Amino acid sequence: MSENHIITTADLLNEPVRRALSGVAAREVLWLLSGNRGTAGERSNARLLVTDARPEQFSALINDSEVPTTTPLLFLGSSPPTTTTAPEISGRITDYLSLPVEAGLLQHRLALLLRIQLLAAENQGHAQSVSRQLDALFNRDGLTGLYNRRQLTIRLGELFQNACNDNRDLSVLLLNIDYFSSINKALGLAFGDLILNEMAARLTSMVHEGASCYRFSGEEFVVVLPGADTATATATATEICRNCAGKPFSDGNESRQVTISIGTASLCAHQPESHERLLGMAQAALFSAKAGGRNRVCSYQPRSPEDTTQHSHRSLRESLHRILDKTRQSVIDSLELLARNTAGPEHQTHIDTVSSYINLLGEHLGLSEHHLQTFQNSITLYHSFRLLLHNDLSGKPGELTADEKQGIAELPLKISEITDMFHYFSEENQLLQCHAERYDGTGKPFGLRGDEIPLGARIFNLANSLAAMVGSRPYRRPLTAMEIITELKNQAGRQFDPDLVIRLLEVIENKKLLPLDPEALQASRAEVHNSFPVVSP
Repeated sequence: MSENHIITTADLLNEPVRRALSGVAAREVLWLLSGNRGTAGERSNARLLVTDARPEQFSALINDSEVPTTTPLLFLGSSPPTTTTAPEISGRITDYLSLPVEAGLLQHRLALLLRIQLLAAENQGHAQSVSRQLDALFNRDGLTGLYNRRQLTIRLGELFQNACNDNRDLSVLLLNIDYFSSINKALGLAFGDLILNEMAARLTSMVHEGASCYRFSGEEFVVVLPGADTATATATATEICRNCAGKPFSDGNESRQVTISIGTASLCAHQPESHERLLGMAQAALFSAKAGGRNRVCSYQPRSPEDTTQHSHRSLRESLHRILDKTRQSVIDSLELLARNTAGPEHQTHIDTVSSYINLLGEHLGLSEHHLQTFQNSITLYHSFRLLLHNDLSGKPGELTADEKQGIAELPLKISEITDMFHYFSEENQLLQCHAERYDGTGKPFGLRGDEIPLGARIFNLANSLAAMVGSRPYRRPLTAMEIITELKNQAGRQFDPDLVIRLLEVIENKKLLPLDPEALQASRAEVHNSFPVVSP
């Protein structure tokens, strides 16, 4: 068939002509002509639908739930459908050709739409993959695959409100593995991880339909039981205890019998005013189970005012603080693992380098252990999120485009928005939000100047930049020792706090971090000090 051949409606009723026009397998292009709608299976499997349907039939095809949203629809007719006859396009890829039409033009349009369908399907697949990764990152625990504490907070709040509205019960179990730290020390972290994974599997297999399981912190888990009263919750918890104690955890070489303690609380029996209080009641019951000798189940029992002492308050606060620290570390470890799988071992190498510089500089400045730990958390969060958001740019040679630079410039706010979801990263969030600010006020995102920039952000900026100078990049070699010192001097008062530059030069000299003559370092410090006389020598 020549390209100039004129195709009419009658030609399209001929199957060999249709096959010659499409140039692909017959099932990939579904021709819906003369009122034929095909089967639901044919419509769902075709890559392209071609129809001469009347306007009202065309509208039905557009909104056909059997047809994937990535499947284009080509309308052949004497006039195109109007917004009146086909109002809900709803993301569907549609096109129109008037009949009669040249064979070459129709062939070209069919090929183009098939190409568009392929790209749309690939894009949809990529979007679904990213969605699954984000779900794993933000809603799932990286080790056990259970929902994490963030998801527990969201889901428990919803279930609590629904139970109150429907006058139904709701119970919570809070489980803790007994002597888990001792197991880790005796048999290693790998065996401890095996226990956590096996515990998650046992929990999900034992709870009834409608229940949900969460990893609350290091060795603590939560089971939420909608509709369960105190008796049902206690029976479920007792069965979980028996299962764990009665079946050892084994990796084939080592075997260990593990017990758990469980605290329970329920909405109808204990009347909490919020879902947070319901969880707190289960926490108090867990403390009672631990205090009673472990390997047992305790239901929440309100305390009399005489029993509520300052000591018990302090003990509860300390316990909750330990739980929070474990949860924070669990999130960081999960992020780091995901980023390492994305970027490879060089990701961890850079984090370790920045971490060592911040430790040395922080100790030189007399920072507390708490502040140093905040820095360590911030380092891991920043570089993990940077790779997860912009991994395609981390190894790109040459200059970035304007759009790519804009994406990097917006990184602090992107990271801040994500870390703000985790309330226990409030200190890290402030540092990450301002780490790209420059001492001279030309940085991002707020244009802060000098001491307006938090000290932690200034330290992070300096240490991270030094690690980048020492390391290699796809577009450049590592800087020499003298080039690094020159860059630090040149950026003092511009990108970096000049006082911190002097302190860093002192650390470089004292710890012999770079192969340089001490006199050259002393001269560099004096040069920075002379340029900024208000800075202490």
